[in-house]
Amino acid sequence: MKKHLIAAAVAAAVAAPAMAQNVTISGVFDTTAISTSKLETQAAAGGVVISDDTSQTAQDGRWATSEIVFSGTEDLGGGLKAGFRLATGLNGGTSTFADRDRFLQLEGSMGRVQFGRINPAAATGYHGFTAATTNAAGTTYILANDGATNGGAMFGPQTGGNFERSGSNTVQYTSNTFDGFQINASYSVNSRDQSNADRTGETEAKQMGLHLGYSNGPLSLGIAANKRNVDTESAPVVPQVNPGNAGTAAVNQSEVEADLRWVAGSYNLGPATVGLAYITRESSTTDNAGVNAVNGDSKVSVVALTVPMGAATFRASYYTGSNAATIANNDDLDLQGYQLSVNYALSKRTSLYGVMGAAKTERAGANVGASRDYTSNAIGITHTF
Repeated sequence: MKKHLIAAAVAAAVAAPAMAQNVTISGVFDTTAISTSKLETQAAAGGVVISDDTSQTAQDGRWATSEIVFSGTEDLGGGLKAGFRLATGLNGGTSTFADRDRFLQLEGSMGRVQFGRINPAAATGYHGFTAATTNAAGTTYILANDGATNGGAMFGPQTGGNFERSGSNTVQYTSNTFDGFQINASYSVNSRDQSNADRTGETEAKQMGLHLGYSNGPLSLGIAANKRNVDTESAPVVPQVNPGNAGTAAVNQSEVEADLRWVAGSYNLGPATVGLAYITRESSTTDNAGVNAVNGDSKVSVVALTVPMGAATFRASYYTGSNAATIANNDDLDLQGYQLSVNYALSKRTSLYGVMGAAKTERAGANVGASRDYTSNAIGITHTF
């Protein structure tokens, strides 16, 4: 009897912590059966049009980013929980472990605090109102990053870096929902201060974001402001003193600022949901002589429509806007694009999709007629697990 009691006590001691923690493996796998895209660029009015056409089969996702996620929660008692999320991207086969999300969190009666690599709600939350997939032409999602993907910088030059997952040093607070309202705030800083003898151009990067959301029945609203600063101190040239010391080049002082703001909303009419969004992004650089250059000043309006019909969901979105900058011969850019898609659910986890989109940039000013056109079409299948 005593042996049985001891064995039961040991089993209970081992099992108790495991019962308090819940760990899951989930993710999404998206494969595009066939996709085509075309990018046409014209450097100046009347210039030669350069065309880049692609056609691919079994391509990594054009609807969503494939990823595998390890997540878990632990009940700490007293209404407090601990949790984690490790998300690894699968597109392209070159991802490193937890290259997407990587954070720990504490959650209680006052809300949730997260520490690590995070996609701030204030940075990309507007995309949830625009009914467009992120990985095809015609999306405004790329305003939150450096605009280097999805057919090139369709929104014109951007500086200041990526507001989405800017690093692995973000702290984010999300409140509980009160009368439909929820507040989200994030902050990150990456700075290194060396002695004068060792300094080779100190750089400090800061990012902060604030988001207010509201949801009540068919109505959802959101408003957010984000700011990034990257400051680089000047440093003199360090000459080569011997063959083993190559020295370092001079570093010019500079300050890069970027602001991302948006307001968006949606309303469920029953047969369809209508969404609206207005996004602005301003980027500027100040050099060591105090000269400020506006690298980008984008203002974009979006209208979207989502229509569920049985197992199928139809989506349409259209954006229009401009980008004014004091570089590139004071040229202004006219922006427009659209996206149409249908997603057909074969089950709760598996769906087929088709998506087509286009984005166009036309330049005014000194290079009237210069333009960039990007179109893409895709058919694929998505499975979540």
